[in-house]
Amino acid sequence: MRMTAVEKHFVNGPEHTLQVAGRAQKLLDRIDIQAGWRTAHPLPGDVRYRAAFHDAEFHIVASSMATHHIPGWERAFSEMVRVLRPGGYLIDADFMFPSWLASAGRLQA
Repeated sequence: MRMTAVEKHFVNGPEHTLQVAGRAQKLLDRIDIQAGWRTAHPLPGDVRYRAAFHDAEFHIVASSMATHHIPGWERAFSEMVRVLRPGGYLIDADFMFPSWLASAGRLQA
């Protein structure tokens, strides 16, 4: 996916990356992870789960700052859900709007 300079500033900037990673960690911290649970962490472009993993194999599938790099992100999500166990957790932390833009969006709603 090609991004404009403005998009790159917001998406790839160090501050944004830290915010997204922090949000992902906060979500993971809310899960009472049990011993023996299996987790998957897809990397950008590496969502070839069909050949590598069985249905319902993981308790947690987590992705951070990856899905916007995947051209077929809909299929990637489908595969993440397929390998997730019933009742499991799917965490995808990617884009976050700057607080000023999120506030403006709430005013319009």
